Amino acid sequence: MNNTLTENTNAEGCVLGSMILDRGCIGAVRAILKDCYYFSKIEHRVLFDVLCGLANTAEGWDIVIIRDALKQQGTLDTIGGMDYILKLVETLPTSANAVYYAKLVLIAYKRRRIAEQGEALQRAAAEPGDVLGALQGVTSDLHELAAETADKTPVDGAQAVKTLIDDSIAHRQRIIKMPWSITSKLTNAFQGGTVTAFCGGIGASKTFAKQQLTAYANESGIPAATFELEDNSAFHLTRMLAQKTELPGLTDPDWIAANPEISKAAHSENADWLRRMGKMVDADGGGQVTYDTLTSWALQRARAGCKLLTIDPVTAVQYRTSQSWQEDNAFLQKIKRIATDYGVAILLITHSSKAMITPGLESLAGGATFSRFSQTVIWLEAHEAKTSDVRYLTGTMPTSHNRTIHLLKTRLGKGQGLRIAATFTDTLQLIEHGVIIKKSKE
Repeated sequence: MNNTLTENTNAEGCVLGSMILDRGCIGAVRAILKDCYYFSKIEHRVLFDVLCGLANTAEGWDIVIIRDALKQQGTLDTIGGMDYILKLVETLPTSANAVYYAKLVLIAYKRRRIAEQGEALQRAAAEPGDVLGALQGVTSDLHELAAETADKTPVDGAQAVKTLIDDSIAHRQRIIKMPWSITSKLTNAFQGGTVTAFCGGIGASKTFAKQQLTAYANESGIPAATFELEDNSAFHLTRMLAQKTELPGLTDPDWIAANPEISKAAHSENADWLRRMGKMVDADGGGQVTYDTLTSWALQRARAGCKLLTIDPVTAVQYRTSQSWQEDNAFLQKIKRIATDYGVAILLITHSSKAMITPGLESLAGGATFSRFSQTVIWLEAHEAKTSDVRYLTGTMPTSHNRTIHLLKTRLGKGQGLRIAATFTDTLQLIEHGVIIKKSKE
């Protein structure tokens, strides 16, 4: 890879220097460079994000304000300190050529993306896996790269709708089914370009439900991947194996020690399956994961052809500043764009607010940001076994259940406001029963 073609760091520095000199050029630059990932250097990405954020919020504009913003985020040293900022300004006499430099950065970015697609094709050819999915991902990416970034002609509305209809008929645009058919039908949640928030309190079995969904999607031929912010890959893969084999004891080291032959047999019989799942699970192991890490991961997986991406739990992210709501908002905008650009469905596992544990949109950790950007919001509530009147195809029947699935927001389906009786079993599976019938008030 020729870095002079794929990483034009000089042009990147000129763009940033122009932005520092003249706040007024930032709008024109952002029309060409949509986000920080157009820059090849991490220092440039950090500075670009800060400058764009300040352009949206700060009343003043000078080097001191920029320095203080970087200090507040703890990223001043990351970019090389004030010396580097001054160097960017001193080597650029004017911001008049900001658009020209931005276009040079864009060209290098496209070359870099093309090189990445070549590497993706080489991996698809050399490794077992979903070759068709990889080819579709590369094709989609190359089509995007071929498109003009500015001065686009107006969209042909009729053609756009026709394409959507044709894609749906040909199953190129389809809803990813859940292992819970009622919830799936009432929400139509997992479509390309969508974000779903899946919430619940401590002990609600959200992670087991998510693992059940990820395995189900992959076994149905839908490339799915998950990023775990807590514990390592081996931990989560062992829990997935416990689900698949219906041996909950595999989650307990003492049980494994007491049942070595059963444990070894479960692993041996499912080793190939575990290898496939292992390629789909990324885990941090409890480190300091920022939104930048998650955005980069989602972009990489989307480009590789994955169609369902899960982040669990997004609330474990490490904020870089004290303005957490601003970081939440910026992340949701970026992740939504990735979903739209690559036709990916994204599932964010979240928690309830510490102050509010009753199921409701206002109770989501992260507040209005997550509920506003998500087309679907599902809340999994854990409780002692209770009996509710549940509607089945054959009629209504009293049914015992220890979980309730609340459909808080279903923009793509007809289930908003409904509750579904479900049971989390001893074999670590979530099984739904049916819609709970509201009792009439006497």
